[in-house]
Amino acid sequence: MNTKVISSKVMELVNSGISMEEALEKVLKESNSIKITDRVAYISGLDNIEEVRKALKTAYAKKSKQKDSAVAVARYEKEIEAAKSRLNELNAEASRFSDPILGALELGESHKSLVQLFIILVEEKVNHQLEKYRASKDLSRKAMKNMVNSVTVKPNIFYSLLEKYNKHNNLGKHLYDIVAERYGNGDQRVVTLAKKIKLLASIKANTKASK
Repeated sequence: MNTKVISSKVMELVNSGISMEEALEKVLKESNSIKITDRVAYISGLDNIEEVRKALKTAYAKKSKQKDSAVAVARYEKEIEAAKSRLNELNAEASRFSDPILGALELGESHKSLVQLFIILVEEKVNHQLEKYRASKDLSRKAMKNMVNSVTVKPNIFYSLLEKYNKHNNLGKHLYDIVAERYGNGDQRVVTLAKKIKLLASIKANTKASK
């Protein structure tokens, strides 16, 4: 059962007069007792991004263990393709939300993956604006890189971009803790992005002050 079916069955039982706890326990028990005979169809029907990721990981692991069996390998390759296809569909669905991060959250994305999405989205925006600045000043890419590298910054620069999500069960803080940990561990992608964010803010401040 996917999450929508589970939710529907739970509410049906609650409306019949039993408690939410009893309804949830009963539906989950029924769900766990169902034997999945068609993994491809099961994966294609999942509506939770994290569940699809787990199915993809499982299929890869099983394929690796059964590499001497052509039949098994072919079966798991179908599961892998189904998972990749479903993941693309769910990611596309999340991207149609006004805020893709909240869209991915609603579709069951994990906090770590939400941080990765956050990084990708901010990188796209910041890189675009810095490239426009570089071109307007006729700077070489090496000069622009040196400007970025010269910036000193702390990870809390990310918090101002994430705090708006705190109204969603303190999501902003949870995401910030993850990105700050990556910064502290020397993740160069995160460190470089922090430098670019601060540099862009400085450029905008100087431009505004000169007007």
